[in-house]
Amino acid sequence: IGGLVPMTLVGIPLQRTSAMWRAAGRSYEEAVSFHRALGHVMMAMYSYHGIGYMVYWLLLGIDRFAREMSDWFHCGKCTHINNLAGAVSWAAGFLLWMTSLKWARRRNYARFITTHQLHLVFFGFGCIHWPTLLAYAAPSIVFYAADLMLRLHTSRNGVEGIARVRPSTAEPALT
Repeated sequence: IGGLVPMTLVGIPLQRTSAMWRAAGRSYEEAVSFHRALGHVMMAMYSYHGIGYMVYWLLLGIDRFAREMSDWFHCGKCTHINNLAGAVSWAAGFLLWMTSLKWARRRNYARFITTHQLHLVFFGFGCIHWPTLLAYAAPSIVFYAADLMLRLHTSRNGVEGIARVRPSTAEPALT
């Protein structure tokens, strides 16, 4: 449960032109710091959750671990949490987390940006793992969609060109 609060806020749009951050009176750099801190807290909590359960199942025996991790294959009767989807979600989140650490991000920024697209796998499989997660991810989805629509709307309004004709032919006609 501890990772759900950061998850609710971690997906708030981080574009430099995000109207939400401007309305809140925060700079882009402050927004990035907020996003980073939430991401670290969220993944630390989910790592504790996922690894804790896996260790517990292993302590109960390899058969129990295999049964818990293969529950997806019997999902016609599945009325509980899908643990294999949770493991896939955690693995995607963990890879995203590791490539976003300062040393990895600065070493290869392109890899950092590319692996950040794993947020779709992280959230998607997280919702398969526990469908109620969609309710916690909804604020981020709504904020992102609203910000995207606002940016699309403002980009459709072209920028007016400003030109001045100079009377002299020795100078360029447009400035």
